[in-house]
Amino acid sequence: MSRWRVLRALLAKEWQKNRGYFWVTAVLVIYGPVLQSLYYLMQGQDAAWGWGQQLAYMLGFQQRVMGPSPFSSNTLYLLGVAAAILLGALLLGEERKGSLTYLVTTPVSRRDIVLTKSLFGTGSILAAMGINLLFISAMSGSLGLDLSPMTLIRWGLIMSLGLIGLFTLSLFASTFTSGPLSAAGLSFLLVYLPGILVALVETTAARYFHVSESFSIKAQYVGNYLTITDYLTGEHWFMVQHVDHHNDWRMTGVSGVSGPAPHLGLESGLLLLVIAVLVGFAIIVFEHLSLDEQGTFFASHRPRQVFLVLGGLLAGYLFIFPSCTTLPAFLAGLCVIIIVMFGLFEWLPKKLKR
Repeated sequence: MSRWRVLRALLAKEWQKNRGYFWVTAVLVIYGPVLQSLYYLMQGQDAAWGWGQQLAYMLGFQQRVMGPSPFSSNTLYLLGVAAAILLGALLLGEERKGSLTYLVTTPVSRRDIVLTKSLFGTGSILAAMGINLLFISAMSGSLGLDLSPMTLIRWGLIMSLGLIGLFTLSLFASTFTSGPLSAAGLSFLLVYLPGILVALVETTAARYFHVSESFSIKAQYVGNYLTITDYLTGEHWFMVQHVDHHNDWRMTGVSGVSGPAPHLGLESGLLLLVIAVLVGFAIIVFEHLSLDEQGTFFASHRPRQVFLVLGGLLAGYLFIFPSCTTLPAFLAGLCVIIIVMFGLFEWLPKKLKR
């Protein structure tokens, strides 16, 4: 059987089994641009134009050059993020409770399973975003939207790729977690993990190696471009001018101004690269993971050990780093915390079972 026929059969199965998730995702993604707009349109022209100002501000990634900024409810951002992450966690996490064990015993490969779920989720998000763009284009006059075609194209492209990136990240998390709740919870951590690790490297270099402020400014940009949600809110439009570290090294102050629109090709290219890498990692992990071994949170002991190390790094950064005046003391503290976490969450449970 050809790869396309296998994928088509699996997609039909996904639609038959998970079309409810498709409709929930669509409702959440179109809630702000479509459903709220319809509500204000029924209230009259004044209400519709007032909402149109807020909508234009959100469609422009909350950037305003002159005048006061209108109120932003973050509806487009919050519901879209929740929909994408929950969809990625549910498509694979729910199937762990039933047919997944049987499905992997059929001639269907694990790669095809991940690719099918990735295509189904991507199609769900693109369909919802297509409805948003068609509605906004058709009703822009009634809502008083004064948006250039490029602004709408940028929002549609970056919002679509950003939501697909979040969905793919959640799908990746569901390959090594034991259920949808654990996958969704871990996905929220993974969204901000790259930025946290960049902050750890930057503050360590600034404190112990006395790097220049330009290094810290570049690190801020790297952290923003590695955080998918920053694409949806326009955080990476911010031009950093100064980075100040407080005396106790517990807080970092960043100041700057809103800058011009980033290069659209760079934005979309980075998001496409992230999506491709996450799909590749999801396939690799799912192909090598045993479905027989199940844990309370992770589906295997190897992911648990990786996140124990990451948890030790984060705990050391939060609690040990501010009090360590030298690099050797900080590294020794990190090692102690990682060993303690392994003892509490890896060695002690096994000891108690015995």
